Amino acid sequence: MTVKYHYYRFKDLNIIHFQSKNKQLSKFAYKFKIGSSVELPDEWGLAHMLEHNIFKGNKIHGNSIDLNRKFKEIGYARNASTGTDNTCYYATGLSSFFSEGLNLLTDLVFHPSFPEDEFIKEKNPILNELEMYASDPIGNFFEMGRELILGEREHNIVGTKKTIRNMNYDTMIRFYKRYYTLENVTLIIEDHRSRKEIEKLLNKMELIQSIQKSEEVFNGLQLPNLANRSFNERNKTFFATTDSMAIVYSHQSLEIKNKIDILIAPLAEQILSDILYEEIRDRMGLATYSIQASFSREGYPSISNVYALVSLDNLKKVKNEMAKILYNHARLNSLITDQLYLSNKLLRNVDLISIYNEDVWYAKVYQRHNVHFDSYEEILSLYDSITKEDILTFLKTLLSRKKSILILKGNERRFKRDELNQ
Repeated sequence: MTVKYHYYRFKDLNIIHFQSKNKQLSKFAYKFKIGSSVELPDEWGLAHMLEHNIFKGNKIHGNSIDLNRKFKEIGYARNASTGTDNTCYYATGLSSFFSEGLNLLTDLVFHPSFPEDEFIKEKNPILNELEMYASDPIGNFFEMGRELILGEREHNIVGTKKTIRNMNYDTMIRFYKRYYTLENVTLIIEDHRSRKEIEKLLNKMELIQSIQKSEEVFNGLQLPNLANRSFNERNKTFFATTDSMAIVYSHQSLEIKNKIDILIAPLAEQILSDILYEEIRDRMGLATYSIQASFSREGYPSISNVYALVSLDNLKKVKNEMAKILYNHARLNSLITDQLYLSNKLLRNVDLISIYNEDVWYAKVYQRHNVHFDSYEEILSLYDSITKEDILTFLKTLLSRKKSILILKGNERRFKRDELNQ
């Protein structure tokens, strides 16, 4: 529970520090005073596009997959959001790894490499994101209302199909150089340490020097003056249409009867979601906005879903790749590496510490599964005993059950059900 906060200037950086009573977890965020409101009409969606590309490559930590795993290896979850007047990058994790977590977030935000091929690939997921929002009648209603009342300042943060397709890589870099500066950002910290202790850590990390070094590099970067030519024209890149379709593999859930399976299920779900995201979106660069595994823990006859939202052009490729991962157990086994398993296990362990109040844990488990843990320590002890082989066994058993393939496009539906032959 937050009890007090400090707002102060640390060298050239504004800091808001909430002093918390929770000694196990830390949270921090870089909040920039920049959003969609500064975009010109032909730039709509630029701030959001930049936010996505921040995660696509890093000068210090490599590609998006490597960077993501480094966060997980120290038990930190990270994300970002773009608004009308601000863009925020944030992370939550173990207080014992405060310096490591904040260093990673700083590197993420201030040392991006902006691979140009990733910029090309990322247009399709954003177009699908736009299509997904447009298909929501309630959200669309409020979006139109905001624009009518407030004018262009409140245009869709994601942009339009035209502005996304024509968006220039060079324009995005210039946007970053102009707005992602020390003068335009506030570091928000929630941690149990005092202001003096926090400042001591920041000095030891050489935080300000790291940010200033990044600014010097980007300020010295020379780009050709190509702002008047569309990226599409210069690179003759084909962008898929945005007819979003969902591929859903549904399976009968396992009947969970023991304590260990209750803990294995969410960890297996997280690992499978990571594998699908990395192998299909990040490695193949397919037009996929969302790939996720969602397992029911209610027991038989519930279903578990593995799904992807894709463009029509890549429907077959994504479907085939998903099938290879889900139903070729040798391939699935090879993808559950020690690094992926251990980093997700640590991140999930942080969830157990931060999310679940003990009484809530007991109530949920007892009500849903008629299984009672004697103590919270027992939960953590059993969780520590989960092995990589347990995860693979769980997934193989689940995926060997009946599957359904559900494909959606607008109001049209095609449904096919078959037996899985291993």
